[in-house]
Amino acid sequence: MARNRFEQVDEKQEDAITLSLCKAEDNVYGTVTVPKALSAGKVPTDLTTSRMPIKDAFRGAIRLANGPSRQELAEVVQDAWLARASKRRAADWLSSHRETLA
Repeated sequence: MARNRFEQVDEKQEDAITLSLCKAEDNVYGTVTVPKALSAGKVPTDLTTSRMPIKDAFRGAIRLANGPSRQELAEVVQDAWLARASKRRAADWLSSHRETLA
């Protein structure tokens, strides 16, 4: 089984899940970005979580990196994007992907 690599980078990566850590005043938080490239073309934009406690951000990034298959990850990203998209954009996207979702 292939092992995932974790490395420090200075910017979001286009082909990897990115955990960003930030400090605002006295609070440290994290966000997790899943690039659209990992969705197998199923979502039009990258998905970035809202700010969350750093412990939750680490757990989320590690779960995404180690857990689902590429297809399952694509479905997670797709579902998350649809939950955040406007009703019109979500309906348009679902309509245009009807055959691939069946």
